[in-house]
Amino acid sequence: MAYASSWAEATSTTCIIRMDIMRDFSLFSKLLASLVLSAAICGGAFAGELDIYEHNGSVINWFVVNGEATATYATPKASLLTSGIQEGTVVFKGSEEGSRISGTAYTYRMGCAPAPYEVVGYFSGNNIVLSGPSPVRAKGSCDVLSYTLDSPNAKLVFKYSSTHH
Repeated sequence: MAYASSWAEATSTTCIIRMDIMRDFSLFSKLLASLVLSAAICGGAFAGELDIYEHNGSVINWFVVNGEATATYATPKASLLTSGIQEGTVVFKGSEEGSRISGTAYTYRMGCAPAPYEVVGYFSGNNIVLSGPSPVRAKGSCDVLSYTLDSPNAKLVFKYSSTHH
């Protein structure tokens, strides 16, 4: 019986120690998360660059981290809402290398998955120009039938916004 009593006491002590470690770990985790967030906000290793553009009547957030770019709708124009586009919807994901930009743009239709297509482009003054054959969907369907350069989506122009900064 003495063995069981000692084991119970040892187990109880171990649990208390483990709880103290977990509490300290929790505080450490919170501190670490705060430091990472501060670094991101204040320009540390995780910080990126946010620019605001206008594209066909919508406001676009263009965010770059370590050369990887993501463009999302900040304020979509009203007519796009019927396509399922909302704040945060991705317009483009890709990379920037110097003045060259390449990646994937997306078209949208309500009830359908985004239709991706490859684009390449460049900075033109304060603007960004991307181009590539854009998807052509079947009428009344989500199916992509082909790709064309004869579409408004085949050339995307993002104009730097001086009014939304």
